[in-house]
Amino acid sequence: MNTAEHVILVHGLWYGSHSMSFLARRLRKAGYSTHLFDYSATSVDLATNARRLSDFHQKLSVSPVHFVGHSYGGLVIAQMMVDYFESTASRAVLLGSPLQGSQTVRRALKLPGSKKLFGKAARGLSEGVSGWKEHQTIAMIAGSKAIGLGRLFALGGRHGDGSIDLAETESSELHSSLVLDVTHSGMIYSGKVANQLIHFLKEGKFGLKDKAREA
Repeated sequence: MNTAEHVILVHGLWYGSHSMSFLARRLRKAGYSTHLFDYSATSVDLATNARRLSDFHQKLSVSPVHFVGHSYGGLVIAQMMVDYFESTASRAVLLGSPLQGSQTVRRALKLPGSKKLFGKAARGLSEGVSGWKEHQTIAMIAGSKAIGLGRLFALGGRHGDGSIDLAETESSELHSSLVLDVTHSGMIYSGKVANQLIHFLKEGKFGLKDKAREA
């Protein structure tokens, strides 16, 4: 493997960059150089965070650079791909990101005080992201162990990771998708998730059976 390859990791809402440390360690063991992108999800909107991620990437001045994003962090990556990114050599793996928007968030926003809780991330989480370029290689790992915030909003009987429904992670624009038995929070500390995202970054496909887009 080319040891010069780099990965930028983007944390989810309320998590902080330290939450990506486990995955960063696994990536370094696999030979990658890692970079943690830190940002504010609640005080800065999705478009601005996408631009800042693009700036962060440009300042690294290395190639290729791959991306791994958890939850809202995956939306930041996807929005950056839509607005700024042109490289055909980079790959991205999103972890439990609601590309179709989150019903859990839409329901939560009806509760008193919730708009302050989600801040400027509310719109991106509610609407999702689409429209990146066909040549951009973006994959999704979704969770199917339903323990989490979503159960508080009558989503406990649906298929998902407890916070994000499986259907919310799906998109015809994805290169590949894979479902693993992990929770929304647990996926960033999961060895099997780490193994599969590393496999995808190396090979352009998951090591387990996935739903790959036809070439």
